[in-house]
Amino acid sequence: MDLNGGKMKKILIFILGLFMFSSLVSYSAEVYETASADFMNAVKTLVISEAKSSKNLKAYIEKGVEEKNLIFSVKIEKEKMIVKDKTGKLLHEKVLSKNVSNSFLPFEMKYQEIHKKEGAFEYADITYLEDNEKFRIKYESKIKKTLVKTKNSDFVEVSPKDMEYKTLDLYDKNGKLLTKQEDIGNKTIVTNYLDGGHELKFIYSFDSNLTTGNIETWLDKTLLSKGKMKDGLPHGEMKVFNEKGEVTSIINYKNGMQDGITKDFDENGKLIKETLYKNGVEVKK
Repeated sequence: MDLNGGKMKKILIFILGLFMFSSLVSYSAEVYETASADFMNAVKTLVISEAKSSKNLKAYIEKGVEEKNLIFSVKIEKEKMIVKDKTGKLLHEKVLSKNVSNSFLPFEMKYQEIHKKEGAFEYADITYLEDNEKFRIKYESKIKKTLVKTKNSDFVEVSPKDMEYKTLDLYDKNGKLLTKQEDIGNKTIVTNYLDGGHELKFIYSFDSNLTTGNIETWLDKTLLSKGKMKDGLPHGEMKVFNEKGEVTSIINYKNGMQDGITKDFDENGKLIKETLYKNGVEVKK
């Protein structure tokens, strides 16, 4: 694969566009939010809240927790929430406030939580609409903690430190795999499947605080860039490479935006251009 200067710049622009959306899943912030642990916890919290006023739903959840195998489906669309058991029998139906319903994209989720000695396992199959286009997410995670009941929740409360691994696959309406995310320990690998059989891969290696660290981008087997990050966005110095592994640019970022001096080099490593940026905008001399 020949990556000349022009192609490399186009690829880099594409990558930066992905970074600006903080994409650990796909090319939009909404997709990531739909697939995140925060979304899963928000849905579970909503179901638990509704169980307080629904005897059927409360009894079903308590039985699933007792059997250490809880299965249900939940759908939110047009301000209505519908919860069904594993056989498809209606457990609960309610019209939600606009404030609550607007906090979710229209979705339907089939959920299962299994508890074993080695930890808790979550599985979810989510179908949702964004801009009238249907997407599907398959989610799986293993949580180190076993179930601990609290007065607020009958489910495991998930935090990044509790999670041993997480995998997430995003599909389009035709069943084509668009993106795969794998979280193992302090590392997140996101693979975007492009046209022509190419794979654009982001490798996030987080520090112990899970907010800062290093990030690499790969196109197939070619390292495109490597640098520092903060909250999933470039932050600090990033080096851009050609196919031979030679540095073609050094770019400085602040919260995902070019900020500082960008240096461009020729194929012999000679500095040929310096450009100053402030908040993503080139500063004219």
